[in-house]
Amino acid sequence: MAVPASWDDYWRLTPEAAAHRGGAPQDELLRRFWSDVFAAARVEGRRRVLDVACGNGAVFESASEAGGDRGSVGFQLCGLDSSPAALHGLALRCPWVHAVGGDAARMPFADRSFDLVTSQFGLEYAGPEAVDEAARILASNGRVVAVAHMKDGGLFRENVANREAMGVVVDSALLPRLKDLYQAHVAMFRGTGSRPAFRRAEAALAEACGEVGRALARLGPAVAGGSVARLQQDVVYMGRRIDSHDPAEVARWAGLCAREAESYLGRMDSMLAASIDESGVERLTKRAESRGLILRSRDRLVMGALAEAAAWALVFE
Repeated sequence: MAVPASWDDYWRLTPEAAAHRGGAPQDELLRRFWSDVFAAARVEGRRRVLDVACGNGAVFESASEAGGDRGSVGFQLCGLDSSPAALHGLALRCPWVHAVGGDAARMPFADRSFDLVTSQFGLEYAGPEAVDEAARILASNGRVVAVAHMKDGGLFRENVANREAMGVVVDSALLPRLKDLYQAHVAMFRGTGSRPAFRRAEAALAEACGEVGRALARLGPAVAGGSVARLQQDVVYMGRRIDSHDPAEVARWAGLCAREAESYLGRMDSMLAASIDESGVERLTKRAESRGLILRSRDRLVMGALAEAAAWALVFE
C-alpha cells in the first residue's frame, strides 16, 4: 500500500482506535517543548504560524496552552497536510486553525507568508525540497522549528521492533487464515466442503498463531502498542468459538484488520526511511544554509522510560 494511503488510513481511524490516541510516553515531553516554542513566539510577536504535516493538530494545542486558553490566542494558525482525513480531524479538534491540503515539498503559499514554521515528525518525510519551501515562505527574521525522527534513536529502534512484529502478522497470513477457517466451517455444514478440509484450515490458523506468538515472545507483548498481542488474542478466541460468530462479520472484521496491518507496515517503513542521523542533520543544515537560513540550535530530545535520545530538535532562523 502506498505510504500516503497508509497515513490517510491512520488519521481516518484515529478517533476510533485506542492505540491511535494520545498518551504515549513522549507526548508530555513534546507538549512541553511546543508550549515553550509558542510562548517565545508570543513574546517575540511571531503571529503567523504554519505547522507542516500537521496531522490532527497536536502541535496547535500547545499553541493554545501558551496563551492559557483554547483557541488561536492571538496567533494566525495554519496547518498543512497531504491527508484529507488528517485535515478533517484537525477541523474537529482545532476549528480555529486554517487547514490546507498540500505537499510540503510544494507548499501552496506565497513567499514570506509566515513568521514561524513548525513541524513535528513531518518535514523530514518530504525531502530536501521541504527545506527549500520552508525557507521560501518564511518572513524576514522568521524561525523554523522542527522535531525530526532520529535514526538509531529510541523511537527508531522501537519502530524497527513494531515493524517486525506487524510484518509477522502479515507474512503469516493470520487474518486470511481465520477467514479460511470460517469458510471451511460453513462449507462443511452445507455439504460443499469436508471435515478434512476444515481440519487443514484449523491447522493453518494454528501455525499462523504460533508464528505470531513466537514473535511476541521475542519482542514482548507491548510491541506495536500491544496491537499485535490483542489481535492474536482475538483471532485465537474466534477460532475456538467458531459456532458463536457470524462468518460474514468475521470476514469483514478480518479484512479490515488486514488492511490496517498493511497500512501500519507502510507507516513504519516511511518512519524508518525518514529518520536522519548526524550526517543527515548536516545535509539538512547545509541545504537550509544554501537557502539563507542559519542553524541556531540542534538538540537531542530524550523520550521514554529508558531516558534515551529519540528525536532531533532543530531551530533555524
